Amino acid sequence: TMLNLELFQTLKSDREEHSFLETIDHTITNMGGRMLNDWLHRPLLFQESIEARLDVIEWLLKEEDLRTELAQYLNQLIA
Repeated sequence: TMLNLELFQTLKSDREEHSFLETIDHTITNMGGRMLNDWLHRPLLFQESIEARLDVIEWLLKEEDLRTELAQYLNQLIA
């Protein structure tokens, strides 16, 4: 299923270019990219865990000042 959905590489070229992961990966650090990759390889299975993750994401989306501050700190890590 992962292969047919082209999550990590395309069927035509066997490269990451134009894969689902490459399309949605807007992470700032290598660590964030690895985490996103891991999340796609091992998705959550239990509703409670999924809802907890979604709650955190919703909270971060509402906290624009905090997101800006976090992005500044993350940019310092890669500078």
